[in-house]
This record gives sequence, structure tokens and C-alpha cells, in this order.
Amino acid sequence: MQLHDAGDPAELAAAHSQAGADEIVLLDITATAESRNTLLDTVRRTASQLFIPFTVGGGIRSLDDAAAVLDCGADKVAINSAAVADPTLINQIAQRYGSQAVVVPSTRGGAPRRGKYMCGEDAGRPDGMLRRGVEADSWARGKSC
Repeated sequence: MQLHDAGDPAELAAAHSQAGADEIVLLDITATAESRNTLLDTVRRTASQLFIPFTVGGGIRSLDDAAAVLDCGADKVAINSAAVADPTLINQIAQRYGSQAVVVPSTRGGAPRRGKYMCGEDAGRPDGMLRRGVEADSWARGKSC
């Protein structure tokens, strides 16, 4: 997977907001694969530029990680790999901050396995491979939790 630097997230978010965006989503897609947390200074700087809903994902593996991102000004957190690894995290965040504060993007990867698409962890890996997967339709319906 070829990634490139698109520029300063705070500046880009402000420009999109001024151009009429109704929400900004900042996904630090390599944070989990690189075993690091979300860049909180980037979240703080970006949030300070916005007056529209702001969702942040990537590297959020615990309730404490979610709290740190929300404390920096995000309105919502997006968790994917952590939700696959521990589906109870979804409810933990919702119970503390409300269900509107947590979203679970489903990253579907690659070709179907046995006729079914998979979604899973570490979607930001340089090799583009999912580390561990669950069947996408069941996961989305909450049946593999």
C-alpha cells in the first residue's frame, strides 16, 4: 500500500469546513499497525479549527485512549481493530460518553474467503493484509461479537 502525506490535518480540515463540509473524519490508519496511539496534538490542533462534528480513529485500543481523544476535542471516536479484538469496548465507550460518541467503521478486506467478505484488524498495514478477520456481514449485524 502506497501512503503519502496529504498535508497538515488541521489546515486541511479547516479548508474542508470552510468549503462546506458537514463533518470531518480523521483516520490515522497506520496507528494500530504501527502499535502507537493517535497523535493527540494533531487531534487538538484540528479540533480547535472546527465548528462541525469531528470524528477521530486509529490507535484507539481502550476506554482511556478514547477518553484522551475526546478530551482533545473530538466529538466521536471510530474504533475498528479494537472492536474486533474486544467488542465490549463499543459499549464501554457508549456507556461513558453516549452512543453518539462511538462509531465502528467496518474495513472489509481483499477477496472473499469461502464466498464471504472479511473485515478485521490492522487495515493500515503496509502489506494491506488484515491481521485477523471476522465475516463482514455477521460482524456488522453484531452476530460475531
